[in-house]
Amino acid sequence: MNQTIMSDHYKWNNLRIGGGGYATGLIIHPKEEDLIYVRTDVGGLYRLHKDEERWIQLMDSFGLSQRNFYGIDSVALDAQNSDVIYVAAGKYSKEEVMQYFETDIDENPCDVLRSRDRGITWERTNLNKDFRGNLVVRWNGECIAVDPSNSDYVVCGTRSDGLYIMEQATRNDNWRQLTGVPDGIKGYGIRSVIFDPNSVVNGRCQRFFVGICGEGVYETLDGGETFKVIPNTPLMPNRMSMNSEGALFISAGYCGAKTTDVTRGVYRYDLGITKNITPDPVYEEYTGISVDPTNPNRVVCSVRFNGFWNPIFITLNGGDSWELVTNQSIANADVPWFPSCYFSAATSSVLINPHNPSQVYFTDWYAIWRTDDISQKPRHWKSYTQGYESMVSFTMICPPIGASIITGIADNDGMRHTNLQESPLKKHGGPEMQETTGIDYCESNPNFMARVGSWEWGKTGGGGYSSDNGVSWKAFKNWPFGANGKLAMNPVNENNFVVLPIQDTPKVTFDAGVTWQESVGAPKGSVEKFWSNNHCIASDRVENNVYYIYHRGEVYRSTDGGINWIKVSELPLETFSNMKAMPNNKGHVWVNLNHYGLYTSCDFGDTFTKLNNVNQAYLFAFGKGLTEDIPAVYVYGRVDGVEGIFRSDDKGTTWIRINDDANRVGNDPNCMEGDRQVYGRVYIGTNGRGYYYGEKEN
Repeated sequence: MNQTIMSDHYKWNNLRIGGGGYATGLIIHPKEEDLIYVRTDVGGLYRLHKDEERWIQLMDSFGLSQRNFYGIDSVALDAQNSDVIYVAAGKYSKEEVMQYFETDIDENPCDVLRSRDRGITWERTNLNKDFRGNLVVRWNGECIAVDPSNSDYVVCGTRSDGLYIMEQATRNDNWRQLTGVPDGIKGYGIRSVIFDPNSVVNGRCQRFFVGICGEGVYETLDGGETFKVIPNTPLMPNRMSMNSEGALFISAGYCGAKTTDVTRGVYRYDLGITKNITPDPVYEEYTGISVDPTNPNRVVCSVRFNGFWNPIFITLNGGDSWELVTNQSIANADVPWFPSCYFSAATSSVLINPHNPSQVYFTDWYAIWRTDDISQKPRHWKSYTQGYESMVSFTMICPPIGASIITGIADNDGMRHTNLQESPLKKHGGPEMQETTGIDYCESNPNFMARVGSWEWGKTGGGGYSSDNGVSWKAFKNWPFGANGKLAMNPVNENNFVVLPIQDTPKVTFDAGVTWQESVGAPKGSVEKFWSNNHCIASDRVENNVYYIYHRGEVYRSTDGGINWIKVSELPLETFSNMKAMPNNKGHVWVNLNHYGLYTSCDFGDTFTKLNNVNQAYLFAFGKGLTEDIPAVYVYGRVDGVEGIFRSDDKGTTWIRINDDANRVGNDPNCMEGDRQVYGRVYIGTNGRGYYYGEKEN
């Protein structure tokens, strides 16, 4: 190892928030009690640690180039070997990956992955077909299945490329396409596969079903060599479940792809007859469907719409009649910040525990929920979010006093964190925005801070300020600029801050948001879009009225509080960048430019010097140093040819690697800050795994 890079013993954890991201499916091993997995759209795969009632993340060994694998489109378990798991991994298709990520991505960003040790390690099977774990019908499933009688046979449906079978799965990875079924609607594809365990001939199941979006349900009786469409099955099947007598139950419907009325509802296929058994009233879409393995007539199903308290139904007679469950339910969240409406929200799956049929799980936008007695009235449901951290971060600050970290989050606004292992009591509020996209504090008075954000993913904007270190917030008196992006605050004058709205020029206030002024000379569009990870504006952390902007290879500076701007220097053009000023150092401003490295200035941005030992600076941050005038510097990237997360205590002359290959923090990291109160602690926000923090073990 290069002498520049030493090592330091660090421990890595998630900042405890609890839930907050879409759990799109849950699966329980049929033979081993309490072996339960939950998949997410952008947050990887979890396994339940039953004794601690805590979820364990299984994808943290994937690095930046493999970040697309954190979108799990489907999960399959091997009934004959409880150690084996398969996942259809890919947030987005290959084409979409190139559009969204632009750089630092694997050549084949989607694949079926296999683990032989319950998710501790993974290997590719090289199917290399598109999956879309964060896009339409991600709540359907499961599109991959292992023959319950023979571990050698694995069947997988794809989003656009048809159906495949692996016929020697325990020995090698030989995928073969099964040509007897259509591909389905492009991008939706084949979303569910289920075997009939009662159809074993010559050591393998001969009968299985395939749910194809836009085409209905297909059946094979010869192990996949030939198929036939089942008459009168719904054209948009979502999920399937089979009872012990061989009857197939189907949930169906998607309001974004309506064709005819037959595309929605709940159906039973038995003895060659398809029957509509939809509960009344009929909703646009039914997703979850689960049959009690001990009672062929006991079935639970769920409705899905983009809202809260989605209905869940139960039948005891095979669907001839249904009882609404959710109207007699009590929701008990295990985190204090959950509003009362956060229950059965866009419900994706429902599952009767095969080892304890009184117990029922469901997954939704925010959590995993369970009732221990579905027959009890009222039903008591509890969320289980311990270890389940799936927030999408936008930003954060680490003030030198008060809260350790204050977060800005997609879909859930953001929170103030005083204990890293306890969930906050509430979201920001005042105003409570859907997301906080920009936040800063006044260096000379860190109790004063301001934030901006939006509702409906950037359609309308808003913001507010706090004078008590983020405990409470007040909305700006005026905010006329629509959806907005990033914010920087004067280090001396707490009433002066600058906002960079999306696709606009900087807006300036000198009275904490009562009035606003247009800027002059600054570029337009430094924040290009809502889902932008570029933090391209910074205030000097010492000098009054000085602000900086990095814009497409050019550095701009204002010395009058953000009104007038001039171009002062040029740097390489990079689409992914962050600009930050160094605490306690007047005129020191740094910019990370991904593969171009890390650039530093000590003359207010007039000139910059590249740190030659930093080959890649994907993210960087300042934190509390060993002395007041030399802060710790953190880099996520590559130093002297070594990939990792690093700390420097001498302004970048030497670096210490502070992570290992088991803690790569690879899920599209998008923001980074050093703790200003605790030396050696650093935070990294991600696109679906919440916020990580690393700190020295000693």
